[in-house]
Amino acid sequence: MTDLKNSFTLDEYEIKASLIPAVFTSVPFLLFHLFYLNNLFNHLFVDFVNISKYITGISLPIIFIFCSMQLNRFIGKIIFENNIFNNENDFPTTQFLLLTNNEFSKDYKKKIRDKITSDFKIKLLNKNDEVNNFLEAKKIIIEVVGLIRNKVKKGRLLFIHNIQYGFFRNLIGGSIIAFLISLFNIFIGIIYSDNKFLFYSIVCLVIYSLPIYTSKFTIKTLGKLYAKRLFREFLLY
Repeated sequence: MTDLKNSFTLDEYEIKASLIPAVFTSVPFLLFHLFYLNNLFNHLFVDFVNISKYITGISLPIIFIFCSMQLNRFIGKIIFENNIFNNENDFPTTQFLLLTNNEFSKDYKKKIRDKITSDFKIKLLNKNDEVNNFLEAKKIIIEVVGLIRNKVKKGRLLFIHNIQYGFFRNLIGGSIIAFLISLFNIFIGIIYSDNKFLFYSIVCLVIYSLPIYTSKFTIKTLGKLYAKRLFREFLLY
């Protein structure tokens, strides 16, 4: 019973990084539901108990938002994050630890590398080996970063950065769905000559195009902030 209860409990990350973007990007569906879908179900349930209409009217948006939480993350991660960062190979946490990267000073990078060796008994490749076997150097760093994340995951400032990154990544993923539904809504508004619905749909289309248009800049910027905070907190542990 406890496991079942926990499965429906949302933690702070899920609420802020998953639920809120899902609600925000569900607006085009909620508009369609309010203007057309809800009326359709009212007609379908006309011969049943009246309360069934209200249950359906409430449950559909909730189901859509719940599904959006999963789908937004999938689209944000698979289509945007993995494409931009080449499946973690070019993620800032990977790039910043390469000796050929100049984001950190040599002394600062040495402190991080020395702590990695001390904490995990893993030695990152030296500069010559890194140049000669670049992919292997990245693979080792990716594995090490996973250990670092697990070690400092309770860091409060890191957690805040993680929420920010997750929020915008999921918002961008959800904006794809919201953009497509807005296009569909515009088509419906034109077909039914519904100017009010058409206006709202066009506004939605413009709003959700912005996160998509700025997705690369947003994800890269937040990825760098997260990486810097991760290594800063790692040195404190």
